[in-house]
Amino acid sequence: MANGIISFNKDSLKLLFGLKLKKIREGQKLSLKDFSEKLQLSPSYINEIEKGKKYPKLDKIVEIASTLGVDFNSLVSNSLDKEFNFISEMMNSPLIKNFPFELFGLTLRDIFELVTNDMGKAGAFVQTILNIARDYDMKTEHFYLSALRSYQEMYNNYFEDLENKTLDFIKKFNLQSNEVIDMNIAKNVLIKEYNYKIIETDFSENSDLKEFRSILSKGNPNKLYINSGLLEPQKNFVLARELGYCYLNLKERALTSSWLKVESFEQVLNDFKASYFAGALLLNKEKLSKDIKKFFKNKKWDGDEFLSLISKHKTTPETFLYRLSELIPQVLGIKQIHYLRFSNNPNTDRYNLTKELNMSKILIPQGIALSEHYCIRWLSVKLLKKLAEDQKNNIENSCIIATQRSKMKESDSEFFCITVAFKSSTSDNNVSITLGFSLNEELKKEIKFWNDSNIEDDFINNTCERCSETNCSLRVSPPVIKEKEMMFDKTNDALNKFLLDLKN
Repeated sequence: MANGIISFNKDSLKLLFGLKLKKIREGQKLSLKDFSEKLQLSPSYINEIEKGKKYPKLDKIVEIASTLGVDFNSLVSNSLDKEFNFISEMMNSPLIKNFPFELFGLTLRDIFELVTNDMGKAGAFVQTILNIARDYDMKTEHFYLSALRSYQEMYNNYFEDLENKTLDFIKKFNLQSNEVIDMNIAKNVLIKEYNYKIIETDFSENSDLKEFRSILSKGNPNKLYINSGLLEPQKNFVLARELGYCYLNLKERALTSSWLKVESFEQVLNDFKASYFAGALLLNKEKLSKDIKKFFKNKKWDGDEFLSLISKHKTTPETFLYRLSELIPQVLGIKQIHYLRFSNNPNTDRYNLTKELNMSKILIPQGIALSEHYCIRWLSVKLLKKLAEDQKNNIENSCIIATQRSKMKESDSEFFCITVAFKSSTSDNNVSITLGFSLNEELKKEIKFWNDSNIEDDFINNTCERCSETNCSLRVSPPVIKEKEMMFDKTNDALNKFLLDLKN
């Protein structure tokens, strides 16, 4: 019989020993009370051993093996019989070993205890998850990124400790917290305090590197290569993010602006922390909150005024809207919001969701790199389409902005969106950034222009493949997934009718 071998540490050794002990005891029909009496140990102590919280001393293990009539070596080895192979797979899986359970108030022990309460069902469940991951080529980073998004959503994407550390940094290096940060001063901090050399270079000469915003070469000094094609606010963000890594002492990290390879969840989390630090440094919480509160009090939507706010804070639409996703739940109490980043090659009709954060209860386009066609009526997609048409007609737009009240066709959920679309500075793609809000009483109280008559209303759906609309002139793909669902429902109804007729 094949055995599963676990690569274990002290904690997994405790868990494995407890699993074996419980399985053997229960197999011999020994109650916890009877077994503890045989060993002259308390039931609570035996229970803690079986849960992996305690590991008995050598003499006690010898006594346990003798009492159960089993071989000592089989009890303490890190091998598992075939029936327990799922435990081996689970504990050796990078997804499980590196998953950040602690962010959600859990430990590996908690998960282990859950799955071992019913070995048969748990084994089938764990094996199914691992098979799905393999069969659908789900990469480890997808799980890490999903865990990070869940973590952000759990805290409404606002982290007081990082806000405070940013203020401490500003104070330590005598930067002004009530005005836009002077990035020349901040750049000197990176050079003098953290031993960096800043080098601007043209990445476009190498087609494989042209979309990177920055590359770090560690050494003495550290060399930070910044893509010279970036806009000034983007260069500032790169510098601010690097300061975040240094000041927060984040060791495990990506060396490029976007991930080439994800090594661990700690890397994903550290990259997020550094980016959050950068946003908080460049966009002062108090100043931005004051400006956005004032803007939201307007009775009429004014796109030019919104773009002026972005210019005033010397940042990009992407950084500005993302920073709002961090602050609005905290300062305005509007918690059901979402943030979407789409990209599109203007010569194609493919619109790719490249970043999402959903703190609302509304079904929004989901799935990074989903191979379906998002609804053209989504404002995110609609503006990308308009921008591409303007470019083909030689109409120069640095960016376009719009708002929309949207209603989901099949769920009647409603929300309000602000979207900005613009050409990427490092690729041939166009990009749209959307900040969306559930259209509820919280929003109506704080955003006075929500019902401006000049704002467009539109019915939308998720993707063409899932849409039941029969007369959609904008459809770019047949509703193949919806048709399968409808066929299933039709067959199920026929089966239920057949069974009902038999009873009658």
